[in-house]
Amino acid sequence: MRWFNVLFLISACTGPETIDVEIRDLVFHPFDRLVSVGDTVVWTNRDVVPHTVTFGDREGQDEVPPGGTWELIVPPGDTLRYRCRHHPLMTGRLVVR
Repeated sequence: MRWFNVLFLISACTGPETIDVEIRDLVFHPFDRLVSVGDTVVWTNRDVVPHTVTFGDREGQDEVPPGGTWELIVPPGDTLRYRCRHHPLMTGRLVVR
């Protein structure tokens, strides 16, 4: 029983994770991701056109060229909704636990 307790404590104490989101076929995969504050989310563009990962009205350094990546360290909050400025029907969200 002690081994189980030790293993549980080790797994419960792991630090921030890297979470992958793929952009392909004009869709964020997966649409929903469960994340924790401090995790790093990395979006990888598998399409042949550029996309953005835009939160709210923010403009700026969120462009993801074909084959490129963009990342964000998850801030405190509830649900973070994002979209592609170039393709308004492309949306996704990060559910912060």
